[in-house]
Amino acid sequence: MKEDAPNVDRLITTRIMEQRTAYLDCWTPLTRLLNEAIAEATQLRTRSPHDVSMQTATNYDVQLKEKDRQALKDRCTAINKEIMIQASKQEKYSVPDQALRTSLQQQNRELIIALYNNYRERYVRIPFTKFHDKYLPYTTAQVSDMLDRFFSQDTFSLALGTTAQAFRSEE
Repeated sequence: MKEDAPNVDRLITTRIMEQRTAYLDCWTPLTRLLNEAIAEATQLRTRSPHDVSMQTATNYDVQLKEKDRQALKDRCTAINKEIMIQASKQEKYSVPDQALRTSLQQQNRELIIALYNNYRERYVRIPFTKFHDKYLPYTTAQVSDMLDRFFSQDTFSLALGTTAQAFRSEE
């Protein structure tokens, strides 16, 4: 029986790693949108006649066509929608184990925050709208706070309360 313990431990560890990888895949739509937005902003930057150096330029002095402005607005809208979709899904999850919860939150921050910050810093400088707050409603700190709220015990308690209430109303 003791001989099987290392195999069971190895199997459990393997399954946990597989599930963590599968979980991280849920962020693929958002990371893809963020990477595409960053690439799009970089292309706009290189088309600017006033941009002498990619490393030193901080302003976008390019005059955008209406279709380009609309494309940027659509891109921002898609990113905001995906953030809300993920937030509504993720807030339903509960991870009671503190170490696992902290680890998952850290993984989420490492995966999302740098990308989101890069995206936001680029788009806030592009003159595609007069209302940047409408298309860039979240600061990087707000996204980070949102990620930190995922998997909390409060979420689990709320979910249980909602389920119990729904169950009682069916009776």
